[in-house]
Amino acid sequence: MKALCLALVLSIALSASATRSALAGQCEDDLSAVDSALAASPGIATEELVKVQKLRNAAAIDAATGDKENCVAKLTQAKAILNLQ
Repeated sequence: MKALCLALVLSIALSASATRSALAGQCEDDLSAVDSALAASPGIATEELVKVQKLRNAAAIDAATGDKENCVAKLTQAKAILNLQ
């Protein structure tokens, strides 16, 4: 029974670690995509451009503090405004 509990705890820990790693990679990829789109001077309204920049900056802070889920969520919004996939 102890072995089963230990195996369960280890599998949960490993899957959580893998999820965090995947989010970290996605966050970095999304930051790069948004940065590239911003550098290319997207043809969007000024208000939208300001919103994208704020979302991007907030996402970078989330990434630096380890809050990858919020980072990805903010970058998803920014990418939608920029019409990125």
